[in-house]
Amino acid sequence: MSSLLSRIFDRRVADPTRLSTSVAVTVGGLVSIGGAVSNRHLRAACYGLASAIGVGIPLRTQLEAERDMRQEARDLWGLAHTMTDGRPWPPPGGWALGANAIAWLLREMHARESHTVVELGPGTSSVILGCNNYLNLEMVGIEHDQRFVESVTKQLALNGLDTYRLVHIPLKALRHEHRTVQWYDDQILDVLPERIEVLIVDGPPNWSGTKNRSPAWPMLQDRMPNGAIVLVDDTHRSDERQMVNQWVGQGNLTMLHDGDTFVALEVNRNT
Repeated sequence: MSSLLSRIFDRRVADPTRLSTSVAVTVGGLVSIGGAVSNRHLRAACYGLASAIGVGIPLRTQLEAERDMRQEARDLWGLAHTMTDGRPWPPPGGWALGANAIAWLLREMHARESHTVVELGPGTSSVILGCNNYLNLEMVGIEHDQRFVESVTKQLALNGLDTYRLVHIPLKALRHEHRTVQWYDDQILDVLPERIEVLIVDGPPNWSGTKNRSPAWPMLQDRMPNGAIVLVDDTHRSDERQMVNQWVGQGNLTMLHDGDTFVALEVNRNT
């Protein structure tokens, strides 16, 4: 029972609307069952469980949200030195990588001396990573939306990142693992570097759970050496979480860090 409830109310894979609906339906169902049974012990158990879920789940969600906000503030503090040039910076979070993901990635890239970064879905992270002069990065961003290409281009120019290579590649239908997904046109393989040390998977859009991002690792794994990092954003959504588990299950990738809303994997072909 506890494992079932944990899956239903897991904040990582349930958006607020779905979570509140699950709580309401579960509480309502338990109250209805309690009112319909004649055994007073069973009735009391149903009412007690309904109360525990109705109060406990929202309280837990609130406490976890407060914990995440405190961590976000600490991560923003950790990024402060990078962002002290007086120019306006794009905010992390929302559609962009969160401060926790960027701060973790910067620390890991410094430790590993990573130099080649490919972003599927560039934006805030492009500016923050690109302005970190100590890493001497070669960065390539792939974006399907021409309007967003123009927006990111302005941000890159504003911050003097003229070596960042931003490429507009439209999406096309691709048959992948017995289903049709919207993935980047075949030219993506022509514009990416032969060696990728960090792959950030934050595109294409995947709001509806259509597994549009699932080709990323199968398509690009041959360019990633042992010890390279694959960072997947939006792993609070069930589709991305399932995709990560599938990639790990296929071998050559091991879990490096689970940041709740993002997951970092390490290429390890010795497993």
